[in-house]
Amino acid sequence: AYTFNRNSKGDLIIHCGETDPSEVSDYARRNYVSIYDKDLNLKFKGIDEGEFEYIAALSGSTIDSYDYTITTGTFCNHFNNSWIDYICSPSLARYRPDGSVEWVKQFGHNIENRNQYGKWESVIESKEKDGYIVVGGLVDETEFQGDTLRGRAAIAKISYEGDSLWTKTYTFRTIGHSISERFTDVILSKDGHYVVCGTSASYDREDTSDGPWHNSFLLILDDNGNYDPDFVSTLDVSSGNELSVYPNPVRDRIVIRQSKNLRTRAVILDVLGRQIDAFDLVDSHHQQVVNVSAYQSGQYFIVCKSETGEKSTTSFVVD
Repeated sequence: AYTFNRNSKGDLIIHCGETDPSEVSDYARRNYVSIYDKDLNLKFKGIDEGEFEYIAALSGSTIDSYDYTITTGTFCNHFNNSWIDYICSPSLARYRPDGSVEWVKQFGHNIENRNQYGKWESVIESKEKDGYIVVGGLVDETEFQGDTLRGRAAIAKISYEGDSLWTKTYTFRTIGHSISERFTDVILSKDGHYVVCGTSASYDREDTSDGPWHNSFLLILDDNGNYDPDFVSTLDVSSGNELSVYPNPVRDRIVIRQSKNLRTRAVILDVLGRQIDAFDLVDSHHQQVVNVSAYQSGQYFIVCKSETGEKSTTSFVVD
């Protein structure tokens, strides 16, 4: 068994899985719902009724206001009938109140994801009761080198029908390290915000004197998945791509966003022109969170060059 919840009738809904013996690896896992009454008598077992779906690495589940259940995980596409040749895709499945499968969806930008860094981890019903909020990680690079990321933390909203409504991604930087990041859980706070937690890991660090190999983070996000501190500084750059840098001044973490869907290279320089960090701003849905707590007090510059060649410069101040 992976996860369990109780529906409005008090029935226990358990999500189970077993490997399909006709497949080549244990990633071909058939997941299904078993339903037990209050006295733990079995009422329904999906695998016996042919009601199952293929999602490996099942992670989380929730029951919505209509007693439908949604689960998160990873779907593995195999090639050449081999357990080595496969690519994992973030996936979701929705079950009807009777335990039968309503739909299975794969969504999220993943390229060459063979290690399941990119998958949906946790899910809750949306604040508006019109769909679901899912969190996890997305992979969009084919190699792990230099500034390349294994994964970005992601939060998304989908409708009850499984249609994507929006997706926001985050990365968290501590000076110049390659990182893999993901959100691992999400809750709805009493004041109506989404509270997410997650981890950020560096895989190429030999010197750990400036911080741990793994970092944990906690964010409070608005209805659209955005992290909005109180202080916002906005600059209209020459290309018409509005660049937001906030808070400014800053003490610990600064957020950098752009308004256009352009991959933009950003370089942070000190007042002497020395490079402090460099990274990509992926698109308008991506928010780069940079840990500047180790920076010395003073002014810093962000020099940006988009994939179409436009250049711009703005600055921020570390208190």
